[in-house]
Amino acid sequence: MELKVLMNPKNFNIKLENIKGISIKPQTLRDFLHHSVSMGMNNIVATERNLDPLISNRKGQSVIEFLMTFTIVIGMLLFFFKMAIGFTNGYLVHYATFMSSRAYLSNDNPRTTDRDGAALRRAREVFDRLLPRGFITNFNGTLKDNDPDATRIKAYVGLYTEFQQAFSGGVVGGRDLIQLRSESFLGREPTRDEVLFQICSAIKKIAFDDCESLATLDDNGY
Repeated sequence: MELKVLMNPKNFNIKLENIKGISIKPQTLRDFLHHSVSMGMNNIVATERNLDPLISNRKGQSVIEFLMTFTIVIGMLLFFFKMAIGFTNGYLVHYATFMSSRAYLSNDNPRTTDRDGAALRRAREVFDRLLPRGFITNFNGTLKDNDPDATRIKAYVGLYTEFQQAFSGGVVGGRDLIQLRSESFLGREPTRDEVLFQICSAIKKIAFDDCESLATLDDNGY
């Protein structure tokens, strides 16, 4: 016997088609389908009963949830801690550069002809004292200068420091080091020799005489 069962999706009415001319009462088929569905549901219920001890056992669930939450919280704390260390390093480098630039601004060593070079060496001594080696992990910064004689725009005369460091330890921005630069362009005061030369030039224009015969001041008014 071969039957074809058609179900209407709107009202779920069952229609039968007699494939080989065999006549079957609708009531008999309904009883058959009902019995089959009941057997299937009984098997499902039996299976759920067999698995019920495993499903109802929730031991360890809170431990897993705690570990997941703890990992996320610790990761966020480490991320912000690394960023805070990076910002702190930047402030330290900038402060050391600023104080070195002050020393570079006012230093004047009369015992050498390279006054700007002596001022740069003095500035690096200040920089190393404020930021000793090893104070910042893996610090590779170098203090450099914009020399007054070589710098065309005098507003950029001063010192700067270039260094590299990671932004967040690889969480944001990758693990590549980023290039950072700290600048302090305070300028450079004229040396004593430059002041004497400027005063002497001004006296010559007024008195038309040699500076050695006149008393001059070691200050050009700056």
